[in-house]
Amino acid sequence: MLFRPAYAIISVVNVTEILTSVPERDAYQMNPVTLAFLGDAVLTLYIREKLALIADYPSGDLQKYTAIEVSAHGQNIALAKVGPAFTATEKEIFRRGRNSKKPAKAKNATVAEYNNSTGFEAVLGYLYISGQYERLDEILKLACGDLKAELGLDSQAGAEDTE
Repeated sequence: MLFRPAYAIISVVNVTEILTSVPERDAYQMNPVTLAFLGDAVLTLYIREKLALIADYPSGDLQKYTAIEVSAHGQNIALAKVGPAFTATEKEIFRRGRNSKKPAKAKNATVAEYNNSTGFEAVLGYLYISGQYERLDEILKLACGDLKAELGLDSQAGAEDTE
């Protein structure tokens, strides 16, 4: 599933023509916490869309599964899968995000998990805002893997996998 920003469903225009993106240089210079803010939204939308397509469950259940994946703990599991595949630039964005001063404290996660998840989200936000959608898709596929199996949805009644 190629990452498709939500705007794609409302226009026949090439989606890259209507989304806001900035040059990579400008994206690189953005505050890493701002990049993490965007990355959190990107990851949440990706997980929600993927779950909606693979599981026909009530919205409360889908929200529970989404929370598992987008939590700091869940993001650390994803980071372990994808971190070694980061480019030099992505590693630097990750480091800046991980080490940044955050406006909130870790809840239900260790400080290390929270810091790592902020770095991971910063990478996602950087790729998104700089318009690198193919690379973003690669990272998300590596990070999220087979959600159906990871969440134990294979053994439960649900919709057929559309991938």
